[in-house]
Amino acid sequence: GRSIQPLLKTLSLVCGPEAFQRTHLERESFDAIRLLKSMQLPGDAIRCLKISSLEELDAALRSDRFDVVQLSGQCGPGGVVFERNNEPVEITAETLCYYIKAAVPGVRALVLMSCYTDAHSAKIQEATPILITIDGPASDAAVVVFLNVFYERLYSGDSFERAMHDATNRVSMEGLKGQIQAVLTRRAAKPGRTVVQVNFEEHSDYVFIDLTD
Repeated sequence: GRSIQPLLKTLSLVCGPEAFQRTHLERESFDAIRLLKSMQLPGDAIRCLKISSLEELDAALRSDRFDVVQLSGQCGPGGVVFERNNEPVEITAETLCYYIKAAVPGVRALVLMSCYTDAHSAKIQEATPILITIDGPASDAAVVVFLNVFYERLYSGDSFERAMHDATNRVSMEGLKGQIQAVLTRRAAKPGRTVVQVNFEEHSDYVFIDLTD
C-alpha cells in the first residue's frame, strides 16, 4: 500500500471578511481534524489560520517550514482580497508571489482555492514548482469534496498530480461535476516554460500539455 508522509506540512490560510473567515475556517479546521484522526497523522501536519493583512500573511508563512501553502478566500479582478484599514483591498498576484518566495522559498506547492484564481496563475507560477488554481467559479460543496480527497491522497503518499486527478474524479462521482474546475500548473524541465495538467473527462487519466507558446 501507499505509505503516509508524516513530514509533509500544510498551512491552510483563510482571508477575507470576518464572517467569511469564521465560516470557512470552522469548516476547513473540522475537515483537517477529521483527516488527521482518520490517518493518524501528527497534530502539526495541517495548520489552519485566518488572516486579513499582508503582515499576518508574512507572519504565518514564516511560523514554520511548510511544504504546501493553501489560500482560501475571495479573489477579484485585481487579485486576492485582504483588508487594509478595515476596508477590503485586492492584493496583486505579483505581491502574493513576492511574499511566498521570500517567506517559504522551499515550498513544494501553492493551492489557491478561490474562484477565478487561474486567471492570475502566470504571475504566481514562479513562486512554486506546483500551482493549483480554480478556473472560473466554484461551489463550496465541490471545494470541500475536492480538498478532502486531495489531501487524503497526498498524505497517503500519492503525487500532487495523482491527488488532484483523484480529487477531480470524486467531485464528479458526488454529482458535483461542473461545480469546480481545478487546474494544476507545474514548471517544465526547460527553464521559462510551464506545463498544465488537464483532465478531459472523469475517470480518464490525466495528461500534461506545454502551453508556454
